[in-house]
Amino acid sequence: MVVLAIMMMLIAQIIGTTQRSWRSASSRLAQFREARIAFDTITRNLRQATLNPYRDFHYAGGKGVNKNLPPSDKPTEPPDGFIKISELGFVSGRAADLVSGAGSVSGHAVFFQAPLGLTEDMQFRNLKNLLCARGYFVQFGPDTPYLPSGLRQRLKSKDRFRLMEFQPPAEKNSVYSQQGDNWFQVGESNLKYLRPVSDKIVALVISPRLAAGNQTVSVGGVVQIPTAIAPSYGYDSRVGAVGIKNELPPVVRVSMMALDDASLDTWLKKENSHDLLEKANVDFASAERYEEDISRLKEYMARNNLNYRLFEAYVSIPSSGI
Repeated sequence: MVVLAIMMMLIAQIIGTTQRSWRSASSRLAQFREARIAFDTITRNLRQATLNPYRDFHYAGGKGVNKNLPPSDKPTEPPDGFIKISELGFVSGRAADLVSGAGSVSGHAVFFQAPLGLTEDMQFRNLKNLLCARGYFVQFGPDTPYLPSGLRQRLKSKDRFRLMEFQPPAEKNSVYSQQGDNWFQVGESNLKYLRPVSDKIVALVISPRLAAGNQTVSVGGVVQIPTAIAPSYGYDSRVGAVGIKNELPPVVRVSMMALDDASLDTWLKKENSHDLLEKANVDFASAERYEEDISRLKEYMARNNLNYRLFEAYVSIPSSGI
């Protein structure tokens, strides 16, 4: 009976340990399921990014951003060649530089246009391939604006990190509405087109590249490192050298870090900050130092006993002409 009792105790301990491990693993999977869906949303939409460039005349003293119109004082001047132009755009870089009207932001942001077909007007609902702007960045702030109106006075507001998606309808796209660069500018007039995708994302890093990996590539007969088109992560298809201007990057490296609820609450109480990257002393300012910055960020997470998940992917953009 004593031996049997000891065996029963051991079996009970093993079963208890197994159950705790299973619950912990299930909890982690549930915690990061939302983050995985958010990451898949970004990568899926990025693959559809387009510029649809075309060739037009170029004038040495021409008018317009692309100098594709003859100068006013010489309307009969012949063009000196052709240039690739586009009314669409792809912009990425520091969120603080690109997003001005959405509160506290950190990390990187990316804005592009894709045939996603989102519209407000019912008469356009069947046009599934209308061009729409899309944008993603990490925001920090209270959750009051995203609570149901009937609960805003009853629930205590809580500050959170959120991956935000900027999704204005096709009617607001510059190619249809002639609004210039307003297609990617987040301000008071279009905050209604912002929606939270996940409230567990603390960092987003966007790195436009010539190719995946670290091997050099040949572009137009010139050997370059993959990060040559965006050495400081910033990329704007509307500016740049011949051959790159008005072109999408061939590859975009997307990195996203998520924390579970318990770790996030612990960190917020301890640090009382809206910028985890700043606290970790990681700036992601040089694309060549990406691996070094990621390692430092992981060390910070481990040092503070934070349960995190890092999502990474190289996203190929088929419509790139580079």
